[in-house]
Amino acid sequence: MKADIFIENNLKIGVSIKTVTTADFNHIDRRSLENWKDFLDMPENIYKILKESILRIARNRNDLFVIQQDRAKIRDFFAKNINKIIREIFTNSEENLRLFIVNNKRKLILYLFLMQEVVDFLLENTQDNIFFSKKGIIYLGNYLRVQRKSGDGKHITIPKTDWKHPGNQLQFKFSPLKFAEYIENNKSIRICSIKLS
Repeated sequence: MKADIFIENNLKIGVSIKTVTTADFNHIDRRSLENWKDFLDMPENIYKILKESILRIARNRNDLFVIQQDRAKIRDFFAKNINKIIREIFTNSEENLRLFIVNNKRKLILYLFLMQEVVDFLLENTQDNIFFSKKGIIYLGNYLRVQRKSGDGKHITIPKTDWKHPGNQLQFKFSPLKFAEYIENNKSIRICSIKLS
């Protein structure tokens, strides 16, 4: 579930909370590439490119994720499916998920948003704004990125180059503090800031 807590009175309101301590990017979604293939009706060539990209990083963390010759196809695929992807990674079709909170532990501030406005803002931010880092990591606008999940802990006995290794999932990461501070400064959507100290 994407909702972390529920507020219940006459209504049941789901709340998704992202806490910021030190990391710039926080996990927003991770699942198998096969799951995304089914959900997005992913063409076989796109599935093959992403699978090869994930396994490339599994073999060598310093290698490129998406190589140069595949980037245009991957950009076009994500652009075509961006609406469905962003709605899925933030809400997972949970009807009661109405609020989004960024818990800024650095400054002890809670930023409160309406989830639908967050999704709409991010959709607008990704328009003609899908690009790649020097390492081939996929950026969906200014606040989201897509990469191999990683997390190759020693407690996992499956070799990381085995497709069944849990690190070989597709992970979406989000920059909640960068997002919240931009909204606070520009008032692009509604925001409620609550100082905790």
